Amino acid sequence: MRATLRLPSVSLLSLLPLLLTGCLDDLPQPSKITGLRVLGIRASPPEVAEGQVTTLSALVVDSEGRDIKLTWLACLKGERGAGFFGGGSSVGSSGGDGYSLTDPGTCFDLKAALATEPALGLPPPGLLELGSDTEVRLQIPTGITSNPDVVQGAYGISGATLPPEALAVLTTIAGVNLTVALRAEVDGDVLESFKRVNVSTAPVRNDNPSGLLFHLSKEESPEDDDELVPKTGDPSRRGRCFGAAEDTEPLTIYDGTWVIRAQNIPEVPVTYPVILGSTDPDSPFSIQDKDEVLFYSVFSSDGDLGDNVFKSRGQAKTTWELPSDMPETVTLFIVVRDGRGGASWCQSDLRRVPAPE
Repeated sequence: MRATLRLPSVSLLSLLPLLLTGCLDDLPQPSKITGLRVLGIRASPPEVAEGQVTTLSALVVDSEGRDIKLTWLACLKGERGAGFFGGGSSVGSSGGDGYSLTDPGTCFDLKAALATEPALGLPPPGLLELGSDTEVRLQIPTGITSNPDVVQGAYGISGATLPPEALAVLTTIAGVNLTVALRAEVDGDVLESFKRVNVSTAPVRNDNPSGLLFHLSKEESPEDDDELVPKTGDPSRRGRCFGAAEDTEPLTIYDGTWVIRAQNIPEVPVTYPVILGSTDPDSPFSIQDKDEVLFYSVFSSDGDLGDNVFKSRGQAKTTWELPSDMPETVTLFIVVRDGRGGASWCQSDLRRVPAPE
């Protein structure tokens, strides 16, 4: 998922003086929620078979509390799936990153191009309007993974027909991606983001992260100890970040530095196969198992994060520094991604109290 922030054309040389003198220090922090933001898009499930249905939802927030208009659009054009051939089922960073030089844009760009240039000389991919609700359903068309021409076209393979064994490896291990785009609008502000849905023939498919749970402690307090913080616990049923107790009683917080730790991390990571390239002409690719890593993106209405993104490997924590003039309620969002298309999130509203004497 990536926001389509359009930037004016500037040369790299013109930016060098700013970079060298530190004039970019005041750029907005990606973790600080200001204005309209698309923090995450989720497909449930993120990996499906052709003919099945997946439900799309988004975490869209506005710091000013304005009414947000959503528009969903699906591009029914196959793209290469996960693994060595593209890693397309992964999701980009949240909000504000803009397109890379090689990014073709969202479904909305394609729709506009087809409207203004109907004679492109190529058969247009299907464009499916999904609606404007907070949750929309997408039924995957048939012929995505079962049609060899579609699979080979997604991987840019032309001039030769792959044997059935090779096609089976592609559709089972990597799959074919379809892109869903989301346009969020409020008072003239527009953000376009996208999410890739993986279509595969795998017997066991990926699902979104579950059991989200985090631990919050004041830095250098007795509770701020990696050995003492429980590794597991009961997650919230209402999508809160800090467990079942938060469902009935909101957490309190005060100024200073706090530590956010991830809990419920699987002791044995999930493994999944990926396709790797090979220099052997008789065997152009190989299959390798990879351990799943969870990535935690933290966003807040106030305060500064030590690390905007941390992961389940290593210490799996970050710091959160809150100022003395913070508002009475501070909102925190944590978006969790598994690096292969799965995503979930939680939200907590923390109430400010005076710091203890």
